[in-house]
Amino acid sequence: MKKKLSGKEKRQLRIKPTTIEKIECDNWGNAAPYPSHLVTTIYALRKKDLNTFTTEDLRIVIGQNQSLPILMPMALAVLRDNILAEGDLYPGDLLKSVLTVDAGFWNTHPDVKEEIMLIIENGRDTILSSEDIGGKIANEILSAYESLKCI
Repeated sequence: MKKKLSGKEKRQLRIKPTTIEKIECDNWGNAAPYPSHLVTTIYALRKKDLNTFTTEDLRIVIGQNQSLPILMPMALAVLRDNILAEGDLYPGDLLKSVLTVDAGFWNTHPDVKEEIMLIIENGRDTILSSEDIGGKIANEILSAYESLKCI
């Protein structure tokens, strides 16, 4: 079962019931032009109430570099609470998706970049000492963090 954002996380975010489509004023329609699982999932998530987004939902949409100004603050709230928050893949999968978004986002949102840098600096020991993630994943996360510092 997918983990929904907790009541505490929702209160921190203070999101009114709404969707990505409504915020962006951009209705993509109901039918995805390409019927792959990922495309149909993205189409469905654009219509889903943001208050019901799971960590996996955030990971998927952020991983496709979609709606980042809307979703990154939500992701940061989750990561502040648990730096190794996981969707359906592995502990830390949300963090890795956040760290690997297009460089252009970080250039236009330096405040978000500063926030994720601080979250990682504060959680570095957790990343390195976690028994839930392997050394390979920890190294990938820290490598993505080092790349982000150069942007």
